[in-house]
Amino acid sequence: YILFDFLRLDVDADALAGGDGDGMPRWYEETYNLDDGDATDPCDPNPCDSGGVCEELPDGQYTCDCAGTGATGTNCGCVCESWQTCVGDQCIGEGRLRFTLTWSAQADMDVHVETPSGAHICWYNLTDDGGELDVDNLVGGPGAVENIYWDDAAPAGAYTYYIHHYRSKATGAPPAGATVGVYVDGVLQEEHTVTLDDAAYSDSWTYTH
Repeated sequence: YILFDFLRLDVDADALAGGDGDGMPRWYEETYNLDDGDATDPCDPNPCDSGGVCEELPDGQYTCDCAGTGATGTNCGCVCESWQTCVGDQCIGEGRLRFTLTWSAQADMDVHVETPSGAHICWYNLTDDGGELDVDNLVGGPGAVENIYWDDAAPAGAYTYYIHHYRSKATGAPPAGATVGVYVDGVLQEEHTVTLDDAAYSDSWTYTH
């Protein structure tokens, strides 16, 4: 004979509340041995590069253990040269002085630096007065970085710097947050965090080196 077992699948939100995030109520998975694991597991698939080990955190986030991989970075994505440092998963020039911009929105953000002599380093003037824009990110997203640095001694004096939210990548996107930090020999001297509308400029700041 054929046995038809009709299941109650029109469950409400309360019935789904005990589930693991895959849309199946817990009672259903346990009764019929259909539990396929936690669909919200941040380590499945493994987001860590270079053989890094993913470890789930209590808040549903994750961290990557890069030990023994030779890599660094949030997702073990950095294998940097001796003159570089890793920010997010991007190798950037460390140098004696650097201005580093970070953000996570899907947007093209730019850092601008004016040197004591008046030279302006940015995406359309990559090198000047000994400084260089070595990373120019046009698309944004988690871990986005732009960086202007001086490999050798930077000119002494006052540097003016600011952020430009050049263009969002989505129509009607909300204002985007960004942070710029000033580092000397890898040590943070000051930083500023702003939220900018599409095409807007931040205030300018001055750092005396």
